[in-house]
Amino acid sequence: MTAPTNVKNLFVELTESITPIVEQITNTLDVPLNSLVPEVIWREQTKQKLINYALGIDVKERIDSGFELIVKDIESNLSQVEIDIIKNEFQKGVPKLYEEINHKKSEAVKETNLPITPQMIMSLSDSTIEIFYSSGMRYFNVQSFEPASHVFYVLTILDFYRHNLWLAYGLAEQSCDHIESALQAYARAALTNAESPLPYIYSIECCLKIGEVQQAASYADLALDAFDKNSELNKEFLPRIIQLQQKCK
Repeated sequence: MTAPTNVKNLFVELTESITPIVEQITNTLDVPLNSLVPEVIWREQTKQKLINYALGIDVKERIDSGFELIVKDIESNLSQVEIDIIKNEFQKGVPKLYEEINHKKSEAVKETNLPITPQMIMSLSDSTIEIFYSSGMRYFNVQSFEPASHVFYVLTILDFYRHNLWLAYGLAEQSCDHIESALQAYARAALTNAESPLPYIYSIECCLKIGEVQQAASYADLALDAFDKNSELNKEFLPRIIQLQQKCK
């Protein structure tokens, strides 16, 4: 095996080395009786957890990686003035976030009684979130799905109410073959916009990929129901829903 040229290559090589071993271990495990997900999904989820544990991957590393990727991208695509605006927002916003973490609830929480997002706490502008989203899409569009996933993961933490962020994160995870994580992202996307058929369409694709035909059929019904409520998507997505529904039979 040749020496890796960078950390990403090392990560890929380690993943490829341990995945077959982890799959063998996962296939010998008994599914817990209280499992709320189908067996195939449970095994995929368990496999990914074991791989992450073996490689030492955790949430902090994903967040750090996501921000590093965003910084790298915006330094190449934004002017210094635009970068300084974003930097200023974070310099002012980070102390507010620490204050919130230390359980000093803001007036917004008291008034709405709903969780407020880090974006709200830090007073980050919508344009900053859109710039970060564009960064993720640039990685995604050149099929750098793992970096895109890290960027979108950061975004779902900054604003967990935004539908398109959960969709983008789900698509990136699906493209990495992280099916369980993708399904969870699509479930959150559905919660943020009950009238959109897109989370269900992508969930159908995920379930069919892992052989969960019955679950895919359930998502097809939900997609058609959401489709009826959203006439704007009629022409573009109805044929796709029908085609996927046929595969569920």
